[in-house]
Amino acid sequence: MSLLGVVPKSADDAPDQALLDPKSPISEAYNSLRGSLLYSTPQGLPQIILVTSAQAAEGKTTTSLAIASDFARMGRRVLLIDADMRRPSLQSRMNVSNERGLSTLLTSSDPLEHATLGSAQANLTPLPAGPISPSPTELLSTARMEDILQTAVRQFEVIVVDSPPILGLADAPLMSALVDGVIIVVEADRSRRGALKSALRRLRAMRPVLLGAVLTKCDPLKSANRHSEYYGHAYYQYESTEAKD
Repeated sequence: MSLLGVVPKSADDAPDQALLDPKSPISEAYNSLRGSLLYSTPQGLPQIILVTSAQAAEGKTTTSLAIASDFARMGRRVLLIDADMRRPSLQSRMNVSNERGLSTLLTSSDPLEHATLGSAQANLTPLPAGPISPSPTELLSTARMEDILQTAVRQFEVIVVDSPPILGLADAPLMSALVDGVIIVVEADRSRRGALKSALRRLRAMRPVLLGAVLTKCDPLKSANRHSEYYGHAYYQYESTEAKD
């Protein structure tokens, strides 16, 4: 897979706070990812993007939120869908209600706007996961999910889907067949190469469009790869005075 971006580790394990600072290393890294996505296919930016990972806690929700926020700041109408109906987190990250959401749409014929919410950021519309369902995979595998996405395509310019991890669940592979491109989030320094390979095999069985990988929580002082110098701490330092020779 192509490498779409490398995101440094947050110094205080608070990536949401770092994203609020446009000059932080994390914000700069996600800005670079946004640029990569604009040219990730021959047609340019995919309209429906699925963000997933092999396992939990690798940074896929932070990546989903950052991508959605960045494109919203560009003036594009963005829908951010929390499709992790087992462990939803979008409502807490964006401080919105989870009383209604994707699960209520999947179990009814309600229009999309009955479950979407407003947000503090212009052009960004969240669709939380909604009440937890006892059978998320069955809901996501119905034709209703495709209908919801097709409705969203007519109303929004970019749709970002934060999905569950791949291993142990069928949700992400199922949804990968409905979207225009898939991003794999990989946490650096997490020893599970075999798990990542297994996840990719499961995903590729559905023949999705794999846009590439995003390496997250990367410590540039530890990294022994060709990206470590570029993503080193010195690169992201904004000097208060003019640099001297």
